[in-house]
Amino acid sequence: MCKHFFILLFLPFIFLTGCTEDDPCMVEQPVQEWALPNATLNISSQAELDLLEGLTEVGNDLYIQSNSEIGGVVDLSPLSSLQKVGGRLTIMDTGISNLSPLSSLHDVHGLRISGNNLLPNLHGLERLSCLKNLIVKGNNNLISLAGIEGLLEVEG
Repeated sequence: MCKHFFILLFLPFIFLTGCTEDDPCMVEQPVQEWALPNATLNISSQAELDLLEGLTEVGNDLYIQSNSEIGGVVDLSPLSSLQKVGGRLTIMDTGISNLSPLSSLHDVHGLRISGNNLLPNLHGLERLSCLKNLIVKGNNNLISLAGIEGLLEVEG
């Protein structure tokens, strides 16, 4: 009888001291970084883009073009670790309002940003200094090229 009483006495204490979302005992794990050095990626939805969290490198082209039938791309945050795109980075026809998650990107062969009607500027691309080619067109709310002041050379 004493054993059961002891368990019942401490059982509420265990539930009261459990971790919650606001409790500091919940430690968020760092994002695992990974690379695709020989890949070309075609992303057409936010769900697909979310799978790229922690990606640091794409060896060839990275195409991000929304498909409104399956849910468009609206947030580039999963690409916050991206540092290198060996080919062209294309961001086209999305619902993104900023490029700031790309602030780690420093090495990209070519860049095309078009049809992103909520994009007011190019902040987030400050680390880029050289591109083979650059296309920025059809971004109806783009009022400033702020963000690419660091470009020293565009070859084509």
